Amino acid sequence: MPSATTPSGAPLLAHHGALGDTILLTAMLQALAARWGAPCDLVAGTSAAPRLLAGLDFVGEVRVLGGRKRPYATSPRQWELVRWLRGRAPSPCYLVERWRHPVAPWSSLTRLEWLLRRAGVPPEHVVTTLERTRAPLEHAVDYQLALAALDPPAFAGGAAAPLPEPPPRPLLRASPAEVEECRAWLGGLGWRGEPLVLLQTEARRASKRGRWPRERWLAVIAGVLAELPEARVLVMGTAEERRRTGELVAAAADPRVGNAAGELPLRRLLALLALAHSCISLDTGPGQAAAAVGCPLVILAGTADPRRNRPLGPPGRVQVVTAYAERPWPESGVVWFAEHRLEEIEVGPVLAAWRLLEACQS
Repeated sequence: MPSATTPSGAPLLAHHGALGDTILLTAMLQALAARWGAPCDLVAGTSAAPRLLAGLDFVGEVRVLGGRKRPYATSPRQWELVRWLRGRAPSPCYLVERWRHPVAPWSSLTRLEWLLRRAGVPPEHVVTTLERTRAPLEHAVDYQLALAALDPPAFAGGAAAPLPEPPPRPLLRASPAEVEECRAWLGGLGWRGEPLVLLQTEARRASKRGRWPRERWLAVIAGVLAELPEARVLVMGTAEERRRTGELVAAAADPRVGNAAGELPLRRLLALLALAHSCISLDTGPGQAAAAVGCPLVILAGTADPRRNRPLGPPGRVQVVTAYAERPWPESGVVWFAEHRLEEIEVGPVLAAWRLLEACQS
């Protein structure tokens, strides 16, 4: 029998978030694996999580929760998740939930808490966001690492190590084989090893977060190619975004500019980011991925306050551009959301931030 303070299983982290949220969560996954001495299992909200986290030695099994609002009675995926949870050895469990939506009007438990209870996981094995309130302008990674430093009551005073130093940052990797496959794909597009500057011009939540005008993207493309004439510019995106990215590429009217939208399954995207000279992106999942693989990145902030969720990468490799220019940022994220507009960002600061990335590489 294991002692009362020593877990016999791998740590577990559960989180219901989109692609960008899951990328930020990799810092906490590293911290929990280091603290408890085993790769951390994950219950994720996005179906892309198993592919996204492939090849990371600090990640154990990855299970997908699926639709958070779907009733348990009609969700085979939740049934399977509960069976899997029941079969796990006793271990520290961490639930990171941005909002505490009760699973039912008569319950105080969230969906994830309810599923753990149904699987027989004792509450004293679990750390939740009730243990510590997130400060208004606290970055998600800092908050999650603070949660990772806590011990569930059943394992308090056990053999857990302290948080690693320096604190981990979000991390993704492409394998050598994936990088070679990406090189071959690029070769089919005529690439011969020129510097690749990637643009992410579309965002899934554009209707809420706004769009950056096409004319400004064209000016950025012109500025990049004037500064780095030997470069190739590739515009990224999904298959659904290919029409809009194609229109941008056609308007650029330069053979050095290509449209990669719809041709970037997730693992190829990571390999492409690993090969790239730099990336200029809206605040969206591919921007988070760029920072996590170490690609030098300029991010155009939208309505979401970057102090809370900006991409984090190696020192000097992420530049955030806002519409505030030289003005001080508001002291409240609520004010930021109400008044900051992506459409008000000018071209000059974006190119200036990109040149800073260039200086970091020289």
